[in-house]
Amino acid sequence: MLWDEVPALNTLAGMGIITASGLYLGWRELRASRHSDATPVTAEAIFAPGSPLPPQIPEEETSR
Repeated sequence: MLWDEVPALNTLAGMGIITASGLYLGWRELRASRHSDATPVTAEAIFAPGSPLPPQIPEEETSR
């Protein structure tokens, strides 16, 4: 509209689909995080090769 151009109908439809899917994914993730009782995984609890920290075993696995 700034350069006196209007996108074609299929372009506007594609932009709408992309926007709607992004909003849906955000809403779904927000809902999932609110209803989840599980503790989120943190980077410190995961061993990565080359890490100076030793691997950490979660408490659930040590009680078996």
